[in-house]
Amino acid sequence: MGPFLVVFDPSSRSAQRTHDEIESALSAAGWRARRIGPHLQVLQQGPLAPAIEIVDGGVLLGDAFARTSASAPQGDGARAALLARAQHIRDTRWGRFVAILTDPGGRLGVYRDPSGALDAFVWQAGGVVIAGSVLPPGLPAAFQPNHSVDWDEIGRLLRNPVDAQAVSCLRGVASVAPGGLAVVDRTDVRAIPLWTPAEFAGGRAPGFANAAKSLRETVDDVLGCYASAAAPVLAEVSGGFDSAVVASGLQAHGATIAALINYAASTPGGDERPYARSLAERLGVRLEIRQKSIPDFSPASFSPGAAGLRPSFSSFDEAGQRDLRSAADELGVQKVFTGHAGDAVFFQITTPVVMRDRVLRLGPLGLFSSETPRIARWSRRSAYKVIAVGLGRYQVSPPEGLTPAWIRADLPSRHPWLMNLDRVGPAKRLQIEALAHAGLRHGTTRLTGVVDVVHPLLAQPILEHSLSVPADVFVRGGRGRALARAAFGDRLPDTILQRRSKGELGPFYGAAAAAALPAMRDFLLGGLLAERGLIDRDQAGSALDETLLAERAPLGFFLRALALEAWARRWS
Repeated sequence: MGPFLVVFDPSSRSAQRTHDEIESALSAAGWRARRIGPHLQVLQQGPLAPAIEIVDGGVLLGDAFARTSASAPQGDGARAALLARAQHIRDTRWGRFVAILTDPGGRLGVYRDPSGALDAFVWQAGGVVIAGSVLPPGLPAAFQPNHSVDWDEIGRLLRNPVDAQAVSCLRGVASVAPGGLAVVDRTDVRAIPLWTPAEFAGGRAPGFANAAKSLRETVDDVLGCYASAAAPVLAEVSGGFDSAVVASGLQAHGATIAALINYAASTPGGDERPYARSLAERLGVRLEIRQKSIPDFSPASFSPGAAGLRPSFSSFDEAGQRDLRSAADELGVQKVFTGHAGDAVFFQITTPVVMRDRVLRLGPLGLFSSETPRIARWSRRSAYKVIAVGLGRYQVSPPEGLTPAWIRADLPSRHPWLMNLDRVGPAKRLQIEALAHAGLRHGTTRLTGVVDVVHPLLAQPILEHSLSVPADVFVRGGRGRALARAAFGDRLPDTILQRRSKGELGPFYGAAAAAALPAMRDFLLGGLLAERGLIDRDQAGSALDETLLAERAPLGFFLRALALEAWARRWS
């Protein structure tokens, strides 16, 4: 989706002048302005600019679909409290959108839907409030934020990137988290977590068959809304289960799928073409197979992600993004659908702590079931240990040394989704963290504003339904995605339905990193992260070794550090 900027000048005397000045400055770069009443101006750029829908006292920007009806907020239109109106939107709409709301007191409310697909920031300058997904070049200096890099937040992301879509790494610019509401007055920006996963976590299962039926209905409702558009789409299929669910669901609801596209890597585990072919044959849809381009991990490849207001961890595969854009152009499509986030939504998380969630839900009787040995086999633990976990007598800790020693930062997460989880079972907590991580795919890339990449499994109705299903129900019989397989199995070929392995691209990316190792070393060890003491030069230098980079975990930390280094240099 393309970028947007909203200018709110509460002064009746200066609003016209403010809007004229900003429109004049940005029009040369292709920004188009629309005025919503005397105080609000919306600017958009590019062919994929978010749609504008007028609502009482504001606008919705992006794709906003209707949900079940809810009671209207108390008050008359724009006079209803900002919080009540934002809650009403949260309860009655879903999609990929940002809501901009005003009130007669001169306050501005910015609500970002839980999918996080459309970004949102807020700052104050020149006597006005500006909300946007970007800071556009050419914006008059009087309306630019007085910003500086927040090195504490950079250190936090270096250790764990989960906060990247929720917090701002720029002082002077406030981030609106997914599901969050920012209320801005003349002196302050107040963040309110309006939607959090903990509200929906747990519950009692309605029975496996009914749970599968309701999961299918929820996913189908979302895909049906996207399929209602007449324009053809492209479905990216890895050969795995989740992307197959999305592609088959779109087709079942009448979407015009121009083609399925699959990328095959040259390394072992990276070629999933047989699975993609079986899906294409089942659906009767054209299959485009492309050779996966070798990523360029040179510092320059991180530049597109550094241009955004928040660091992006999705921008390094520049060659792959160029190829996807080329495929979309050749096929005449603007939307590409993926199965991203399926691991979290359908609970492909192999862990014995699902037994603890089961006991918390059913009591100790939950242990006396055939599920206990099945979960033991699935999680590769003894039945005795699984029982101990279920009773809360044994804690499953993350692996020792998960964070490399060369990372010095040690700050806990501030993501609002990960707060106040004391009453949530440990397996559900893992799922919530996985969902927060899934939102990182929304980062700025070369596709931003050019190809609209849609991750429908992150839609609010699917998130809420998935969170409400107990973790052990998802893996009944000791099998990952057991519930999802029951829900969608009739649409998928057996080769995918019965598949137990996953594609592996670690060696592919490791080889690419080894080729760029000298440039990576110079860029990182001579950069701002090292200067600020967030990384240890000596230890990082020793770890930047071809053998270590062939392993996926250390490579991921280095790619994150490179992305943060590029971003920090751009904004310092």
